[in-house]
Amino acid sequence: PVIENVQPPRAHAGDKITISGRNFGYSHEEMELYFDSVLVDRTQLNLTVNHTEIVFTVPLLSGAQKGFAIRLPVHPSTGDVLFAQDSVAVIPGPNASLTFSYPLPLPLMITSASTFGGNVTVTGDNFGLAGRQFLESVMVNSMPCLNAEVTVNNTEIRCKAQAGSGKGLAVVVVVDGQTSLALSEYSYSAPLVNQIRPERAFPGDNVVLTGDSFGINPGQIQVMLGDTACTAVAVIEAHREIRCIVGQSEGSNQSISVTVKEVVGVQSLNRISFVYRKAGCLSQESENFDAAVTDDDGSCRVLGCTQQEASNYNPRANVNDGSCIREPETVTMKVRLDFSIYLTNTTEYDRLFILDISAQLTIDPNRIVILEVLEGSTIFVFQILDTPESRAQDVALRLENMVLNNEWSMSVFSLLQLKWEDSPSGTVDTKQDEPRVSMWSIIGLTIGLPVLLLWAVFWRRSLLLCARRCCGTENEEEIERQMMMEGGQVKTRFGTSAGQYQSVGSQPGGFAPTYASVNRTGSATSQPPSKPTGSGVNKSGGNVNKSGGSVSTSGESVNVPLRITGSQEEP
Repeated sequence: PVIENVQPPRAHAGDKITISGRNFGYSHEEMELYFDSVLVDRTQLNLTVNHTEIVFTVPLLSGAQKGFAIRLPVHPSTGDVLFAQDSVAVIPGPNASLTFSYPLPLPLMITSASTFGGNVTVTGDNFGLAGRQFLESVMVNSMPCLNAEVTVNNTEIRCKAQAGSGKGLAVVVVVDGQTSLALSEYSYSAPLVNQIRPERAFPGDNVVLTGDSFGINPGQIQVMLGDTACTAVAVIEAHREIRCIVGQSEGSNQSISVTVKEVVGVQSLNRISFVYRKAGCLSQESENFDAAVTDDDGSCRVLGCTQQEASNYNPRANVNDGSCIREPETVTMKVRLDFSIYLTNTTEYDRLFILDISAQLTIDPNRIVILEVLEGSTIFVFQILDTPESRAQDVALRLENMVLNNEWSMSVFSLLQLKWEDSPSGTVDTKQDEPRVSMWSIIGLTIGLPVLLLWAVFWRRSLLLCARRCCGTENEEEIERQMMMEGGQVKTRFGTSAGQYQSVGSQPGGFAPTYASVNRTGSATSQPPSKPTGSGVNKSGGNVNKSGGSVSTSGESVNVPLRITGSQEEP
């Protein structure tokens, strides 16, 4: 027999292959087929074309370049069957093959093990028979996977991976001289965090994480608490315990994850979490409340009114925000308005009063609240409400100062009296109904006083001029003497050129008046009066008689009556 071609030259166990050649005989039951030197069960053979073609079922083996051999029987005269005719090798033609190979081992999947190492299962194809007969090696991360063994014919291998870390690591299987292509699918188990101590910590504190698959190289380990890295990782116990420093962040219920050489960790079943401790204010009503705060440090600032006397006092407030509203100020105003007239339209008069007051004080009319209106002219008792921006006490004080400084002028009412409970001045009675000094009055006074002064000077000069003409003297001091008529007597003061004075007059009790003669030369003499003969002026004689006295201007003397009181002479 001659084997000329085997097709296909590579197939899986259980596949059919065709062996072509010459001199194969006419019955497969009389031939022996050897595959890789192993006799094949005749039930797996089928002589499809006499002498030239055999169809063969590939057995469950493995390897490459498996050869075939055919042995045919010889019939001697004795009738015994002897297999003595073996196939011979020939040079294959183009596209022909005389050997057969199983496909390369094909690892498709591998389970993970802890970074500490552990058993893994490789599944795939073309691993050969169960056991270790054809399996030569399994390499994981370039390290032998120990105790490798085919546990399921052709499809499963189990072995123990050594310690390491990372993902996307190569897996290579060698079966009966054939090496698989590398499967870059192996990853060590994801890091698992079972516990963190403490579960609440401030940034900068150390925390310890306990779990599995942390590896041994701290440079390959990354710890995340929420979205913030926990830095300065150190391995306390290989694969099982690490330590790091809490980063600067905030928040509670933060996830915990560990990544080892790009293998991202998973949460434990109890789903532990981490809380960033933060000192601050925990009171929600505080101005500086912070939801991320875990530790109250007493810094809460509760804004509000801190004055106990205020109506909106907040006992929890510790920072005064200027919102305090004190008790209103009660003011009583008496205005010029007949009370009976007020009663005819109380609503309108109340409205006008409120508008008038608020306009004068430049405040909101709503801050004026009338409590009652009393008789006595018309007396309004009202309150000025307090606001944080404008204190009622300040408004009331401003009202009083305006009245005291004559700056209060109501457009509808005339203010007669003001009374304020906290007034430093007490009850204030006004002259609001009297006319005010106008600007024109002031201007009139300013102009009138100088005019009056000028008129007085002019009047004096006029009197002097008249006296000179009447008395015929040039001496102003003599002219300026006042003459007064009293009880039929003349009481006067005369001055001489020498400045000497002498008084004469009548005394009570029937004293006759005595007259003084004053000479122009300066001497004065006394002489008894003559009885008056009448009144009249004799221009030629120069005698003037007036009520029993006479003044002569024709001579050198003037007779003046004197009044004597007691023993003294009174000018």
